[in-house]
Amino acid sequence: MEWRWNKEHPFEGLPADGRRDDVWERAQRALTRRWPDAWMDVVVDGPTGMRAVDPRPLPERDAAAPAWLPDATDGPAVARCFRDPVMQVHDVIDAAGTVRGQVAILPIVCTGGVRKVVRVARQEAWSKAERAKLRDLAQGIAARLRERQATATARLTATLSDLPAVAEGSEEVAAAALAHLVPAAGASSGAILVDRGGRLHVLADVGEGADERREVLADGIPRGQGFAWRVLLHGRPEFVASYAESDAAVPDLPIDPHLSLVPLGRRDAHRWVLVLAYPESAPPFDGDLALVRAVAPAVATALELTATTEVDDRLVSLQERLPDLPLSALHPLLLETAAISVPGTDSGSLLVRDDEDAPFAFRATWGYEQGTLDGVHVADADARAWYAPGTEAWGDAAPRVLRPEGDRYLAMARRAGLRRPHGLDPSLARVRADLTVPVRIDGAVRALLVLHSVTRADAFGRDSVRIARQWSLTASALLRVALDRDRVRQQAITDALTGLLNRRGAELELNRALARAARAGQPLSVASIDLGGFKEINDVSGHAAGDRALRSAARALDGAVRAGDVVARWGGDEFLVLLPQQGDGDAGRTAKRLIDALESVQEGSHRLVAHVGTASFPADARTGHDLLRVADRRMYLHKRSPDDRRVACA
Repeated sequence: MEWRWNKEHPFEGLPADGRRDDVWERAQRALTRRWPDAWMDVVVDGPTGMRAVDPRPLPERDAAAPAWLPDATDGPAVARCFRDPVMQVHDVIDAAGTVRGQVAILPIVCTGGVRKVVRVARQEAWSKAERAKLRDLAQGIAARLRERQATATARLTATLSDLPAVAEGSEEVAAAALAHLVPAAGASSGAILVDRGGRLHVLADVGEGADERREVLADGIPRGQGFAWRVLLHGRPEFVASYAESDAAVPDLPIDPHLSLVPLGRRDAHRWVLVLAYPESAPPFDGDLALVRAVAPAVATALELTATTEVDDRLVSLQERLPDLPLSALHPLLLETAAISVPGTDSGSLLVRDDEDAPFAFRATWGYEQGTLDGVHVADADARAWYAPGTEAWGDAAPRVLRPEGDRYLAMARRAGLRRPHGLDPSLARVRADLTVPVRIDGAVRALLVLHSVTRADAFGRDSVRIARQWSLTASALLRVALDRDRVRQQAITDALTGLLNRRGAELELNRALARAARAGQPLSVASIDLGGFKEINDVSGHAAGDRALRSAARALDGAVRAGDVVARWGGDEFLVLLPQQGDGDAGRTAKRLIDALESVQEGSHRLVAHVGTASFPADARTGHDLLRVADRRMYLHKRSPDDRRVACA
């Protein structure tokens, strides 16, 4: 009976999402039913070249190719069919010139062109009607494969898009994505790498050898090195054959030789790299690579949403810790949160000023040598010019992205007043992208977040700006609360008359200084000071004159010590000075300097007389209480013998 295509459709009832080999098995059944003596194979043209694939012949049929049929991957007619999707029919002639059979070469036109070629061979010649049936079969195979590809892409996209709702954190989302992608793409293993601080780190890795790969890549892949960085920076997928033999391979990385690398992220800045590995014996098909590239945006979106949630979590965590954090500890935590949250960041700094009229000072740095920017101040006008030259954008406090060329950024920084005695960090000369975010508190810009990339000019994209703005809103609220709380705390430990630390503040600072000295193995001295002649000023000239004398004494003491020494009003007419890194000899010389400074203070016809006693850690005592007791005893000895200036340290 004549076979009619419309009545005996070989793919009728075939699910659109079953095994990929079901299509070939149905095609094989149709051929066997119509032409029992025909033999079929499939040739795939993939990234590693043409190769023949087992079409899963039926068990009852001999799977061996006819001896007279040449190898498909060596045939020029097969290669031509991939370029020109037209059915070809050829006689197969042996060396003696005898026709052994005839082969029909059928192009399977799928999404993106001819992906596969089916060869159907038999000894008899194909009639015109039979050739039409073969063309119908090829069209049916192509239609079913396109349908399957579209269904697989849609279902996998939907599954990947739902990951942020069912997985927690970037690592878990990445691992779940790989669990779906690796089998769908026919890969042996897979990994997702993320750009953090100018290095590519493993976010997730699944498949054989995952633990070993994590160990090899524990420190990340340095910027610009290897295929993954090239894919990330260029924003184009790549296929790598024989990875281990390449000069760009990571040494001793246990991974199969064929790699498919796909950048993940938005067009303006890719953040992750998807890596799928294939063994030598089973390289990927073009359809596998096309599927992965089609669903890559869904993976990127899932990772971006998760990253945004993680930023929220970090900021909420900071809010929860705020009551226990001093302002000095909040600054580096705020900067660290921004640096690890804003994509593209290699390094950064946080500048803060105490009030609207004060210059900005560097309060925290990330990715620089410790102390690189200590002591650097930026005036308000210079900061405005650096942020947005010639515009009024400063008041809007919007994130600004700058992409300087060459060493222009270093020149800009110098013009903006970023100077220090030993020069600026040389890495500033390599800045390729700068993201600056003003932080407004009570209507005025009180802080500046500055993030850098020395890796790529396009490091800061729309996602970076969005997260930076998200960070700035929370940072503004946190800094406002911390400043208010710090102001209250400072008032509690500050003497209202002199502006020095009061007794409570001095005790707290003494305990901290002792702890630092013990850790560093360095000396610490204290100087206990009593003012003679103060009572006479009060009695003769009144309390207002006495207050002026105390303020003058505080200024004199503050001007006689080094930066880092601490002057406090202990109570009444008594003062305390903390002298870090000073032992007995240095403290004695400082005591004489303090006496000279105080005795230069005059209120009316009265001059102050200073009585000083010092004590040193660890030579004289090891606790704050004992240090104060020794210093007080020596101060009273000096008070009884004011003419003997050596008694101050005796």
